[in-house]
Amino acid sequence: MSLPILFLLIAVVNAWPFGDDVPLDGPQGDDWYFYRKLAASIMSGGLSIPAIGSYVLVPHGFLYPYFLAGVFSTFGDRASIAYVVQASLAGVSGVLLWALVRRRSEPAAGIVFLIAIGVVLYLDFVRRLSFKLLSENLFLLLFAVFLLVLARAYDRRSHAGAVVAGVLLGLAVLSRTSITASAVGIAILACAYGPVRRDGSVTWGLALAAGMLAAMCLLPLREYIAIGRPNFDLILNNGDWVPAPSGIAAKAEYYGRRVLFTLGATGFVMEEFRFRPHWFAIWCGVFAYLVARLRSRQWPTIAEAAVLIFLPLYLAPVILVAGIENYGGRMVAAAMPFAAILAGRAIRHRQT
Repeated sequence: MSLPILFLLIAVVNAWPFGDDVPLDGPQGDDWYFYRKLAASIMSGGLSIPAIGSYVLVPHGFLYPYFLAGVFSTFGDRASIAYVVQASLAGVSGVLLWALVRRRSEPAAGIVFLIAIGVVLYLDFVRRLSFKLLSENLFLLLFAVFLLVLARAYDRRSHAGAVVAGVLLGLAVLSRTSITASAVGIAILACAYGPVRRDGSVTWGLALAAGMLAAMCLLPLREYIAIGRPNFDLILNNGDWVPAPSGIAAKAEYYGRRVLFTLGATGFVMEEFRFRPHWFAIWCGVFAYLVARLRSRQWPTIAEAAVLIFLPLYLAPVILVAGIENYGGRMVAAAMPFAAILAGRAIRHRQT
């Protein structure tokens, strides 16, 4: 557990003397002010968030204000306290991802991965995202827990474990609704994985899908309590999509730059952005993993397959329609620890 402790100490040093840089009377334009005000509304008015009507016009991390409300109620109502908690949880997430990779790797490869994932999480989360009130912090933990529970539930062919994994996946969606397509893809994968491999049943995947849907029903339940109409408008709304330029050549350049941004060459979209070599290194590792799997003609594990579904279904909408100039760095950063799982399996690939 050295990584959570290390990140905790780093966060305490940076957060000292524990002030509050996100006041309740702050401006409306940034997500962290919205989340802070929603958390305050939960603490003062109840779980239905009475300060707003429909949730559709506010930041899309539906579950995150509840997380913040819990942190503030437990440890103190200051943004700096949340930063320390978030940095610590980033360390916990790193340990969970390490545990997932170590299950199928040699000990030395596990150590290399732990160091590498620590560097990735420090650069993208502890230095940047953990010191903002942003939902990516909660998503990182929930999806990491989901993958570990998914792997263990499948190993045991446990339907109860599949339900728990599904609930975690549904909560991850509610923490970051932009992964909805990925979650649906993973649920379909879970239904097909066992029958295709001939070592499991479709009912295991259906149990996972049921758990996911049950967790996601927290959103329409809140909407029904608040406005009298259950809905998934938050997930279905596309009002923040960014249109592409017209013309084939312009589109090719536009999307080409966005692909390069995702690979780490962020300066192709915004000149002031720095190249992120750790993103590029991770993608090289993903490529090496794919080559190794193809050469050995081995099936990916259920967790690896889930990541293989997650990455394209999450990043394709980022490339196609997201406001990448404003949100791209953090949106891609949220995916990279999970891409690192595949890269970690390529450090020393062995028969599984």
